[in-house]
Amino acid sequence: LTRRYFQSRGPATVKDFSTWSGLTMADCKKGIEMLKPELLREQVDKEDFYLFSNISANAKAAQNLHLLPIYDEYIMGYKDKRHLLQYRGGIRSVPSIRFMNMIVLNGQIIGSWRREIQGKCIDLEYEFFAPTEETTQILFEQAVRRFEEFNGLTVRTQAQVTG
Repeated sequence: LTRRYFQSRGPATVKDFSTWSGLTMADCKKGIEMLKPELLREQVDKEDFYLFSNISANAKAAQNLHLLPIYDEYIMGYKDKRHLLQYRGGIRSVPSIRFMNMIVLNGQIIGSWRREIQGKCIDLEYEFFAPTEETTQILFEQAVRRFEEFNGLTVRTQAQVTG
């Protein structure tokens, strides 16, 4: 279980693993100890994060953007979600982040979205939490096309105006 968790969710903390698995902290630490030769430990803000040492450089460098639904495992699998909200060096304080559909770029939550089905179309309203680069816009458009293909309906996008 420890191996599967950290292979699919690392880097993550012992608390994250305990919350996700329902195991005690002591049992989680035992699991990590058993895999110690294979795990890297990185300290961020005085907290230990674990990940497998065999992650390829290509996997780390890949650019990806996903439209994640509410209650997605990516968010629910972590007790402390602050590390998912760091974008361009700043932490976005978003109340009830686990109750939102999220736009995730390279593992970081960079925005939110919502959809409404209108006949044979889906109206998708979105908001980026900070200004985005052209490459992010292209990745977002690709994610919208995948969403459209998955649903079999035309998707019309509209940026949310905050203010």
